[in-house]
Amino acid sequence: MNSFANLNATNFLVTIPGASLSFLMTDGKTKVLQRPEIRALDDEKATLKIGDRVPIATGSFQPGGGGVSPLVNTQFQYLDVGVNIDITPHVHSNREVTLKMVLEISSVTGVQNIGGISQPTIGQRRIEHEA
Repeated sequence: MNSFANLNATNFLVTIPGASLSFLMTDGKTKVLQRPEIRALDDEKATLKIGDRVPIATGSFQPGGGGVSPLVNTQFQYLDVGVNIDITPHVHSNREVTLKMVLEISSVTGVQNIGGISQPTIGQRRIEHEA
């Protein structure tokens, strides 16, 4: 037990061998969504987006003028849907790394009619963490 008292982060490495990963994958609640790799420079944000850009109506207006059938102009913005990863590393002088990350998984879960315009319903899971 005394041999554990002098351990630090440079004394050991923990890996998950392929057999253990296969065992984890047999659990019905475990699913690998993506295997992305991303690199970033010190204090530089890196972004990875895998998925689609979904149009979302943000506003409508009807131009003035008395016509028989006036047109309504609708503005759209696009929302990134899928797997979105943002990381910002900070390398300290002692070679330790602090990593700020935002992980988001989203998908179109349905469509609803709002004011005559079909709008997608977006389901989202998101985590932000810095360690």
